Amino acid sequence: MNVKTLVKEVSTKVGFTQKDVQTVIDTAFDVIKNTVPSEEVALVGFGKFCVTERSARTMRNPSTGEQVQVPAKKAVRFKPAKSFKDNLNK
Repeated sequence: MNVKTLVKEVSTKVGFTQKDVQTVIDTAFDVIKNTVPSEEVALVGFGKFCVTERSARTMRNPSTGEQVQVPAKKAVRFKPAKSFKDNLNK
């Protein structure tokens, strides 16, 4: 499912126009993207987004075999809620 399909599904279920639903979804995604770097975002029953630190490490370039240093960086992690995981394993 992509965003366009999500907008159609939500629009059908709640009875709002697709344009209004698109605005709400875009705004929600923007709020999550702007909040996650400073604090975690927990959506009860869905999961939480948080920032993790990845340490610097040495990796091997598969095509040349030479070792390459990969710098430390931050990454986003999503941890699904228990109810979300239980829904997957019905």
